[in-house]
Amino acid sequence: MRRHWILRHKLNQLLALLGAGLAMGGAYYYHINQPEFLVSDRMWEVKARFLRHYAVSREIATSVHQLPELKNRENHNKDPWGFPFQLEEDQLNRRYCVVSLGADGAPGGEGDNRDFRGCFLLHESDGSPANPFGGWDRKKKSN
Repeated sequence: MRRHWILRHKLNQLLALLGAGLAMGGAYYYHINQPEFLVSDRMWEVKARFLRHYAVSREIATSVHQLPELKNRENHNKDPWGFPFQLEEDQLNRRYCVVSLGADGAPGGEGDNRDFRGCFLLHESDGSPANPFGGWDRKKKSN
């Protein structure tokens, strides 16, 4: 009888752990599939493709369609809302930006409609090529 109770108790513990694991996994899946995280991941990839294009051709890409595909990557040209990423040049700060105009596809906005912008330099301060997985340049946009 006692042995039966112990088995049932262990089974209940196992089911509770399994349920908690499924709940946490579902929350994590929901979190990483939010548009804000998807657009950020895709922007990193566009940045890496832009830097690869520059390293090979020594030309500045003006459209995501000019960028080479990277092996073992998804190579998205569009944000999670289906709008093409834009490439902008900030000549004053000598940097380049990958831009998503958000869910509405129009400049400005709030929430998912806001603009997502990641800017980067072509070269490190010592003149070496920029690290495609390095951080974004945090200077404010100049007009």
